[in-house]
Amino acid sequence: MRRAKLEGRRIGRAPLAIDRHAVLQDRARGLSLTELAKLHGISRASVCRILRELKPVVSQGSVPSPSQTPENRPGEIPA
Repeated sequence: MRRAKLEGRRIGRAPLAIDRHAVLQDRARGLSLTELAKLHGISRASVCRILRELKPVVSQGSVPSPSQTPENRPGEIPA
């Protein structure tokens, strides 16, 4: 296996040949995960992984969740 890697051969399973942005666009159109999987000929788990990889990253702490607002904290008086 070491020699194969040194020669530039691919080790392991080949990646899926799927248009990832088409999956994202179809999801934005409102298709379910199961519908996406059937439409693109991949597993539902692959759909979830593709969406997770392409989902824009939201920074933590930018908007407090309802449980973090001062009104919802026990023992604190809102200002």
